Amino acid sequence: MKKKLIIGGAILIGGLVLLIVIITGAILIYENSINNNTSQGDLNNNQVVRGVISDFRENKFDDAIVDIDKFLLDNPNDIELLLLKADNLLAKGSAQFAEKEFALKAQIILNKVLQLDPENVKAYRLMGYSYEIQNMFNEALINYDKSLDIEELSDTYNWKGHTYDLMGEILKAEEFYKKAIELDDNNQMALRNLSRVYLRLDKKKEARKILERLIEMPVDNISAVAGDYHSLGTIEFDENNKDKAKRLFEKALEIDSSFMLARVELAKFKVLFEEKREEAILELNKISQDFPKQVFPLEWLGFAYLENDEFDKAIEELNKAKELVSSDITLMGEQRILIRSRLNYYLSLAYSLNGNIEKSKECLLKIMEGTDKSTMTMLINSLHKGSNGPYKNIMSDPEVSGLVDQLVNL
Repeated sequence: MKKKLIIGGAILIGGLVLLIVIITGAILIYENSINNNTSQGDLNNNQVVRGVISDFRENKFDDAIVDIDKFLLDNPNDIELLLLKADNLLAKGSAQFAEKEFALKAQIILNKVLQLDPENVKAYRLMGYSYEIQNMFNEALINYDKSLDIEELSDTYNWKGHTYDLMGEILKAEEFYKKAIELDDNNQMALRNLSRVYLRLDKKKEARKILERLIEMPVDNISAVAGDYHSLGTIEFDENNKDKAKRLFEKALEIDSSFMLARVELAKFKVLFEEKREEAILELNKISQDFPKQVFPLEWLGFAYLENDEFDKAIEELNKAKELVSSDITLMGEQRILIRSRLNYYLSLAYSLNGNIEKSKECLLKIMEGTDKSTMTMLINSLHKGSNGPYKNIMSDPEVSGLVDQLVNL
């Protein structure tokens, strides 16, 4: 089946931009507190916090937590360090897709902080995030609002916007991201989140402007900056600048060698353009093992098997991906519908080419439950090939014929 799906794959490559996990917290706020506030202690305290910030930026959360715990032995009620520990636990939970486990640990610390300081805005903000990463959105919003009632801070508006983003309320998310930027036009998290809203709204010019600014700003977290280069790469790809897109994906991986999205993108290049399917399959298998709770490595592993005419393996991996759609915390609300539709499209092809007519038809009809322009374009192109295409085994079915007529009318 050489290059049978290449057009569809190319159309979809930009879709990964929507799923970057945001794991950086309000780390710049902490850094500013070192420079401007000595109320928490002496130089030794500041040195500990500086070391924690350095570890945080490099995703070395365990190292940061060990350093904090050493200092907390003699200073168990140091609020700044307690907050830093909670922030690192939450970031570690997000990075390792063990959100509930680490959120509950962070909440114990945050409740202690709120007993020591009932008006602590950072504690309420982090408490909100601890609920957000567990998909407990109402509880998250309650805590963000408590924080905002005490003091209106840019970071809190950003996280409130992010919660609405996860809920699929993209316009509300945009509103709060903009409010965060009004209060602090250097808030990298809010700028980054707004750029991704613009990408989802197909406002590439506005997104590019923000992303180009972000890569010139001080590094807040290597994964986040890698994500900025990745996002720029998807824009270039959508504009058919494939070589430039690939260089940007490689730059993202240079910044953060574990950055999943860039690894997937480069493996996809091997499938779509470089005739290196076997090599891509090995890499995608490794990525899916490294990130077992995310949809995209499995989706593109299934796609690679499909392109390589290994239909049983394609069906296995694509079904695994479908099972993860509901639980993958990196997906925004409306994305789950579109991704599930795309997976049904690939499965309908795999089942048809594997001779399983009923399963192919079942997946094909499910596509119409919710899809996007790219998936619909691929589907129409495949169906239009008729008896010479991947659906040749099921074209005589009345339901499939009716679907073809429906799509032609669209």
